[in-house]
Amino acid sequence: RAPRSQYDFVDTVEAGQGLIRSPDHDTQTIARAADRAEDASYVRALQASERRMMTSIEEVNLRVSYQAQVHRQESENFYTQLLDAQTDCRDIRLEIDVVRGQRTAYEIKLQERQSGEDLAVTQMMRIHTLEARARADTMEDA
Repeated sequence: RAPRSQYDFVDTVEAGQGLIRSPDHDTQTIARAADRAEDASYVRALQASERRMMTSIEEVNLRVSYQAQVHRQESENFYTQLLDAQTDCRDIRLEIDVVRGQRTAYEIKLQERQSGEDLAVTQMMRIHTLEARARADTMEDA
């Protein structure tokens, strides 16, 4: 069997910036270069993974910040509406109290009027009674 070098085999290993091609490097040198290339590959993969992770974290932070901002705005809107509703409720209660007061005043006036009418009717009845007696007395005297 012929030695390997006669077949003109080329060992190729990716390392750093380019390719190492050498028929006369020994296996140990090629193995070290391969280890360095593998280490560099792991480092690149790790860095790429770290960049993706940081990008994902930044995106999550942006979404969380946006959601927090939306919730703050919605809370402000809710509390504004709540205060408006409470103010409206107080205003309505005041109006109800005014209407109740007016109703009470009208009821009192109505009672006074009815009492006045009752008094007038009573007085009219007395007048009629006195007139009837006066006529009766006048007829008896005649």
